[in-house]
Amino acid sequence: MAFGPEFITGLAGALKELLPLRVNRIEGGDTWAAMKFSNERWLLFSWTSGAAGICEATQSEINALREISSGRTQMAEALKSRLTHGGEIYSVKQLNRDRILEFAARRRVSAGLSVNYYLILEITEPVANFLILDDSHKIDEAARHSTPDVNRFRTILPGHLYTPPPVFEGISLNESRIIKFEDLQNISGIGRPLARLIQTHWAEHEPISWNSALLKLVSEDSRVNCKLIKKNNYLTRIDFDFDEAINLGHDSIKAARHGVLMPLLRKGREKILHEIDAKLKRVIKSRERHRDGLIKQLKECQEAEIFRLKGEAILTHIYEIPKRAANINLTDWEGNNLEIALDPDLSPSRNAEKYFKRYRKAKGNPDEIKLNLDSIN
Repeated sequence: MAFGPEFITGLAGALKELLPLRVNRIEGGDTWAAMKFSNERWLLFSWTSGAAGICEATQSEINALREISSGRTQMAEALKSRLTHGGEIYSVKQLNRDRILEFAARRRVSAGLSVNYYLILEITEPVANFLILDDSHKIDEAARHSTPDVNRFRTILPGHLYTPPPVFEGISLNESRIIKFEDLQNISGIGRPLARLIQTHWAEHEPISWNSALLKLVSEDSRVNCKLIKKNNYLTRIDFDFDEAINLGHDSIKAARHGVLMPLLRKGREKILHEIDAKLKRVIKSRERHRDGLIKQLKECQEAEIFRLKGEAILTHIYEIPKRAANINLTDWEGNNLEIALDPDLSPSRNAEKYFKRYRKAKGNPDEIKLNLDSIN
């Protein structure tokens, strides 16, 4: 799932209408954090690949995410230490018309004194990020680090000044300029999937109508319809309807659930199913090993009497056995011929003891073994 920069513009506007909000509680997982505010509303922040963004969530949904997450996480603990006691988020803005939101937060430490922070959510697939900055915009914590040898444009490490991703230098929309068909792929703040969709339907409306619709997208007008472009799994906003897109209504915070919460829960469900499948395979393999062992035990049980007879035959004819013989034919008490394999390095008595040992090991209750086999099969 991907968010268009035009969707983030509307999301920033919708979030502004909610703020300020006092933080009451913080939960977190490997790649997400959720804040519960004084109005009992939860906001979910995710930097998960394929599910990055921010949306609303319910208590039961946060509980479900906790169930599929591993223990405490560094980012959630960092947020708790800064915001759970007297902390609030009081403003939000979109950076550079990009898929980046900057939240201003503070925690009151005494009368008239507060510590200020900035929370940065980079909804930039496939590698999203979440950062905590100090009041001078230096990085305190980052979910993902980046060094100059990996990224020549910026360094994401604690202590470094935060630098957003490179700015897209496109065409800026304004009322005095009518956008042309060939301009659509180069408009600042409009994603390529939406631009291509508009180009497909360009002939259906006058350029001035498209211009009016696009101007709404680069404003924080929360009354614009949210859409999900099915082909790209792309969340956008525009008031025109298209067969290729699903209408998600005007509430961008709720619409963002399609790109954040739902994929997160799906990933969690897939993780649980994978773990169950792995456990089942281990159980099946264990039972197969047990079954093979029982089959071998039953076979040896049936051969146990032969081992005893061979051991007794060796002792009976001990002086007739040549030195270092590898096998020999002997008769038992009833005159039956027995072909006996020997270990040339062992004496006849030691060879006899080997057969008696195999007899003691193989001797068992065939009926009980068969019952155990039936219970496994």
